[in-house]
Amino acid sequence: MVTIGVYGFDGESFLQRLRHADVRLLLDVRQRRGVRGPEYAWANSLRLQAALARARIAYEHHRELAPTTELRRLQYAEDDRQGVGKRSRRELAAEYARRYTIEILARADLTPIVSALPGSGTAALLCVERDPEACHRSLIAQRLTEQHRVTQRCTPARPRSTKHSVTTEPPPSSTPSPPRPAPPDPTPGSSPSTWSAAAEMHLKRGGIEQACAIWNQALDHMDGVRSVRTRKAVARIRGDLARFRARGLRCAAELDERARDLLIST
Repeated sequence: MVTIGVYGFDGESFLQRLRHADVRLLLDVRQRRGVRGPEYAWANSLRLQAALARARIAYEHHRELAPTTELRRLQYAEDDRQGVGKRSRRELAAEYARRYTIEILARADLTPIVSALPGSGTAALLCVERDPEACHRSLIAQRLTEQHRVTQRCTPARPRSTKHSVTTEPPPSSTPSPPRPAPPDPTPGSSPSTWSAAAEMHLKRGGIEQACAIWNQALDHMDGVRSVRTRKAVARIRGDLARFRARGLRCAAELDERARDLLIST
């Protein structure tokens, strides 16, 4: 299973991303199936369903998994407090996540969704926000992983849209461009910031496993070192891992546990 948002796409690039991920079933978990702004008219329910039908992608709406209006207002209040908008939010408010889990997820029967998952290809959870960590769909995906052993697939991040236009991926070329060179791995004597920069570069390339491997090496060299700089570096690692841990990725969870133990010991 993958997740996908509306922001940052136009209609064609959205379908292109679904095809690239081999999505056969789109699970819409929005409360209101419309998006403000003419650039997102394609995501309104009837137009979206028509486009999906032409692409031979099945569609289901699961309103029972959408947050209530009260919960949405709680998140908006936190957005206002932090000075962010719905389109620029990077993570959910802790109270929103807690209440959504108790009031919505805990009461929902996810068995029909699991039963409907395609035998070939994959399914995608759809909402509006660009980043899954800023949306309740990440909580649904986590619950499916934890309780129903649904495997989550990491998808590369898509470009952010500008204020007046939507940036989309270029169409595939018949002549693939050569791969970008991998970032050089740090040496044992490198500073914590160098290790973090190398891992973050792998994250930008979509390589969470490689990033975790570098971070593990970094923790090897930080083990037993007591300094404010080291603690800040380890805390930053945990912060970068948060969104991947929420998706149920084992490498992220194991690394986060190790980083937490290191903070306790130092």
